[in-house]
Amino acid sequence: KAINEFLGRQKKLDRMFFVRRYWFAEPISEIAATYGKSDNYVSVHLHRIREKLKQYLRKEGLIE
Repeated sequence: KAINEFLGRQKKLDRMFFVRRYWFAEPISEIAATYGKSDNYVSVHLHRIREKLKQYLRKEGLIE
């Protein structure tokens, strides 16, 4: 539930990257090709999303 709430607050592109990578286990190269972005662009965005998610889960008291 917390992850859905978090993702609902993110930009659409960030949500798509996250779901395709971590739900569907798509390779970064495929995600990048689909959206016309570089592999590095996708990797950096995924890193930033993970950091935001970690902060959100800490704020919600779900992780330390």
